Amino acid sequence: MKKSQPQMPAGVFGVMVIALCLTWSAALLPAAVPAADAHLDPKLGLVSDIARGVKRYLVIIVDFPDVQPRQSLEALQGRAVMRVDRWFKSASYGQTGFMGTCKGPYTLPQPVAAYKVSPYNFQVDPRRVYALVRDALSLAEADGTAINDFDVAAIVHRCHTGPGQGYGMVCYCANPGMLSRVRHGRAAYVPVTTRRGTVFQKGVVVMAENFHLGFMVHDLAHAIAGVQQGERLVVDLYDFEDQSRPRTVFHITDSSLFLGPWDIMSQHFLERTQPPPGFSLFSKIRLGYVRPDQVTLVRPGDTALVRLAALAAGGPILGVKVPLSRGRYLLVENRQRLEIDRVLPASGVMIYEVDESRQEGAGLVRAMNADPAAPNFSRASFGVEEQARVAYVDAKKNVAVIPIVQEGADYVVLVTSPAQAGAGEGVARNLMRLKGSPGYGARLSQAVDLLKSGRVAEAEKAVR
Repeated sequence: MKKSQPQMPAGVFGVMVIALCLTWSAALLPAAVPAADAHLDPKLGLVSDIARGVKRYLVIIVDFPDVQPRQSLEALQGRAVMRVDRWFKSASYGQTGFMGTCKGPYTLPQPVAAYKVSPYNFQVDPRRVYALVRDALSLAEADGTAINDFDVAAIVHRCHTGPGQGYGMVCYCANPGMLSRVRHGRAAYVPVTTRRGTVFQKGVVVMAENFHLGFMVHDLAHAIAGVQQGERLVVDLYDFEDQSRPRTVFHITDSSLFLGPWDIMSQHFLERTQPPPGFSLFSKIRLGYVRPDQVTLVRPGDTALVRLAALAAGGPILGVKVPLSRGRYLLVENRQRLEIDRVLPASGVMIYEVDESRQEGAGLVRAMNADPAAPNFSRASFGVEEQARVAYVDAKKNVAVIPIVQEGADYVVLVTSPAQAGAGEGVARNLMRLKGSPGYGARLSQAVDLLKSGRVAEAEKAVR
């Protein structure tokens, strides 16, 4: 049976409006500085201290009094709880799970028009977001739910929504996010005060009933990772300015201008009928899913041979970091179309330039695209298995990254100077030509030994 809010005496309504205004004004004031949600690792940089573990997860299903729901409770619960838990366990190597509790459906006190928001991030009215979150939490609390027993909450309203239609926006992270804004050091977990006076100052996401799993897990990553000095630990990697560009036709790839589908924080999904992609190395580091010993540090101009496990599968070494200057660096990873990454458009070695001086949504992470002519980074990876390019070379950065050989799901990658890039690419191409021939294993072993000692030119001669 649908549960609705008890009727208020007529004289109480004005008091409630005043109380809401005072509560919202208080939320805009600087709050006490919370305990740090992250630490600064000497090798990895910012790493969340709160994203891992089993999250006590409250899902509140609400209806607008003037909207007829289209989806059943069973369908929503399966998508919002069980599939979320499975996805995060896979994406985190088992380090994050969600123990879900569903409440509702409850009927909100106002029609959908009172809560409706803009489809553009920059135009969302935080007061309307606050009202929806407050009312949903209040209804669950009135039904006996101890809301502060939970680590994170998802509010799922049963109003079929498209950009500008229905509720206005299919999904967003309210906390930290729409309630505080996220640029210029403003990101925070805003305190939301229920009608009973309970303060909930934790992660909250809002979803329409037709949400794709990619929307939910994307925003939950924001919600559970925390805030450090006014910045979200897990950031949006799509283009904020483009997302807020007025238009009449919307496509999931519109704003994924910096790295396309290679991180769910850039693009929620590739096709609506498919599951979402996984995180890139950058987001996995921020979430605390990658240990310092799983990343090899190589300085510009130095030479190192690294065997990278597939990021989706996990393994001893998952990435390479090349520091460039303060807050700027390259990340190198091996992406294979398996497990959570099975929906990716290609496999191979991905390279990203990170510039932490950039604001969220302004290209903080950018993929070095092996084939800029291909749509939506669909051939962005480097490699020797039919990728568009073998080697990434940047003379200004004094860095070259050359995938040498793929063995199973692993990639053996040479990081060296541009001066040795030609010889390194020669090793890769010659090994590809020799693959399957008599003596291939011995010549590969010889080349690997030479590359490990930095003798790239000699390795190229050994496999001619």
